[in-house]
Amino acid sequence: MIRNKTEERKRRLSTKTLDQAFRKEVEEGLNCSPIESKALLDIVKEIYMPYLYDNETIHPGQMVVMGIDSDEPPGKPLGKCKFKPVVITKYNGESDDNIRLENSYRGVTALRRLQLKRIAEEAKDQGVLLTAEDFAYKVFNCGYRTICRDLKYFRSKRIVIPVRSQQKDIGRALTHRVRAVELYIKRRLLTQIAQDLCHSLNSIQNYINKFARVASLTKEGHSISEIAFVVQISPNLVKKYQGLYQRFNTPEYSERIEEIIAQFKPKKGGQENRRVKP
Repeated sequence: MIRNKTEERKRRLSTKTLDQAFRKEVEEGLNCSPIESKALLDIVKEIYMPYLYDNETIHPGQMVVMGIDSDEPPGKPLGKCKFKPVVITKYNGESDDNIRLENSYRGVTALRRLQLKRIAEEAKDQGVLLTAEDFAYKVFNCGYRTICRDLKYFRSKRIVIPVRSQQKDIGRALTHRVRAVELYIKRRLLTQIAQDLCHSLNSIQNYINKFARVASLTKEGHSISEIAFVVQISPNLVKKYQGLYQRFNTPEYSERIEEIIAQFKPKKGGQENRRVKP
């Protein structure tokens, strides 16, 4: 069966609406059918919507979009995810105007990238992780590939944009794991790394822990497939961590590498110490 990506995208976008979020809560909470949840939604709109508009909550240049709750795990079907509305700043007045004017013929691109970074960070602060589709179809009304190119540009500059793929390790967004470990090897503080990469401390610790296990198992001569199975990561990520280990296994950093690996010596009973030191 040939996948119709356009239709798949339409279905995903239709799921990310306030109406769908309300109906999902009603259907699960009250055990209603889809027909009943739609009828209830229509009644709520008719009675309450005239009283819900408040022009003090949204300022000129801002808009409300729906996005996936940041607590939702990767791999969960979109229709079962929890969605939340967030207020984002599409246009920020004179500062946005200056970016466009100062960059000549590249002004439109420069401004869109500035707005993308700002909006992604605003959404994350409100507990939502937006996707490339959200930006392309709900925010900028531009091509999906345009947003993908923008995100690729940021990655090339090692600028972290907290979109869902980057935060939840989905798709191609694996480079931040390697970057986190690299910074730790260079003795950056965990709190600094978490801030730079827009990740939680627990996530950063997890990346470093798994790198240490990969490095230790690599020294013992285990194969990539064996390491992937033991550490519970993909073979691709094993290769990336091994490449990092080889790159920093130098006189300057070898002692630091051994220090990190030493934190994972088995405890009594064969369990590993998974906590990372600051």
